[in-house]
Amino acid sequence: LSYFAPFHSPGSRLTRSTDNEKNLKALAYQAYDAEDYQKASELFVSLIKQQDDAIAHLCLGSSYLALDKPEEAERVFSHILQSHGDLVTSAKWYLALTFLRQGKIERTKATLWEISDSSTYGKKAKEILRKLD
Repeated sequence: LSYFAPFHSPGSRLTRSTDNEKNLKALAYQAYDAEDYQKASELFVSLIKQQDDAIAHLCLGSSYLALDKPEEAERVFSHILQSHGDLVTSAKWYLALTFLRQGKIERTKATLWEISDSSTYGKKAKEILRKLD
């Protein structure tokens, strides 16, 4: 996907919370920042089991897309839309890219239309929509 770029996480290079969680979080973001998406995805799964964190979910889904695991990515991004209201636009952007990778063109278009006025992804969404028509 030429439009795919891993989510730039504000959690990267940051450590917070308890020591145990901090170490797991730090390791997950270090792997993610190093583009070791297999290791990052495993660590984010463990982290999410401890804390249902929206940014960790977004990084997990992004890791799955980078690893060409669109079914897993779709599941993660759909979870964000159902459970985390703060990252809806980002989740929809990556979900649209996931649908595109899966060849689900109508779902791609519908999702891109939903974010086509977004300040963050609107321009790219409109560009993809033009190419799909």
